[in-house]
Amino acid sequence: MWPSGSGDHQGLAEAISDRGAPADWVPWDDPSARWSDYDLVLLRETWDYPPKLASFLAWVDSVAKVTSLVNPPAVVRWNHHKRYLQELAAAGVPTVPTTVVPGASTEPHAALGAGGAATVVVKPAVGIGGNDAERGRSDDASTTAHLRALLSGGDVLVQPYLDSIETSGETSLVVLGGRVSHAVSKLPARGEFRIHEHRGGSYAQVDPSAALVELALTACEVASSATGEELLYARADVVAGEDGRPLLMELELIEPSLYLHVVPAATDALADLVVEKLSH
Repeated sequence: MWPSGSGDHQGLAEAISDRGAPADWVPWDDPSARWSDYDLVLLRETWDYPPKLASFLAWVDSVAKVTSLVNPPAVVRWNHHKRYLQELAAAGVPTVPTTVVPGASTEPHAALGAGGAATVVVKPAVGIGGNDAERGRSDDASTTAHLRALLSGGDVLVQPYLDSIETSGETSLVVLGGRVSHAVSKLPARGEFRIHEHRGGSYAQVDPSAALVELALTACEVASSATGEELLYARADVVAGEDGRPLLMELELIEPSLYLHVVPAATDALADLVVEKLSH
């Protein structure tokens, strides 16, 4: 999305190059790119893929035929649609309850009250950055209207809104090479429920509890089992449920920010993993 990377990855290419593996930033949809010239392609800031999904998935498959893609295509295909949350829940991972409303649904409003939540979040099943996510009462006509509008573009997710978002926010645990590297607390701006920095959210490094670490690693283990692939990187976004226990809100395995700008030391850890992957 950014031809030379955003601030989140300041110094990553240089850190990899300093370890003897020259690295470049290349837009995924650059028609002049020669992917076979690279020994490894690391997915990072492909944040424009949702409206170009078919092209992106085709690109993922084509690149993997000529070089090593990280994370691998099976992971991308499993993770790009948020129905994976239901699979994680079925495997016993504590997860925010999630209803997937098919794009072809003729009675979508029934999904809004299915979980009994008075307030729900409605968002695309394929999406990033909180784009098109809205919070509203499950019995409000405007919530139904938003759901119907999103359904015109594909499947939609309905989840209960958790008040803890406004008080304790989310905690993101970054997993590198199967270990939790660092964790970041993210609080939304006043009046907002989306925690992204470009929406006014504030971030700070925190020490995660043992329960949060266990949840993140368990989710990653289930994802690896489901895809048959190891995960070089992952980000588990966790929130507090109504009873205070942690629930997984997202498991980001394609192009998540790893908050290297919040914890710069993690840049070296990721660079080490990339170079190690190249040596195998």
